Amino acid sequence: MEFETGFPVDFGTLRKELGPQIILQGGPTVMLLHDGTPEEVSLETRRILNSGVCGNGNFILREANNLAPHTPLANLVAMYQAARSWHPSVAT
Repeated sequence: MEFETGFPVDFGTLRKELGPQIILQGGPTVMLLHDGTPEEVSLETRRILNSGVCGNGNFILREANNLAPHTPLANLVAMYQAARSWHPSVAT
């Protein structure tokens, strides 16, 4: 079973409530990816990953819903790089 977040949530609490067997999908909000800086996106990505959401690995990091038109590529790269530096085996 999968649960996709399309809105801001407390990922750590969501993991605790749904349990380790549920696959969660989510990440930085659409607005942060669109309007934030790469540094802000990186910090938010790390905050999400450090929340305990990864559980037993059942977490898919992605934009929180859909990408807004003209979302800066630099912000998507920042999200990806933050995940890679958090855990080197991410997206390999």
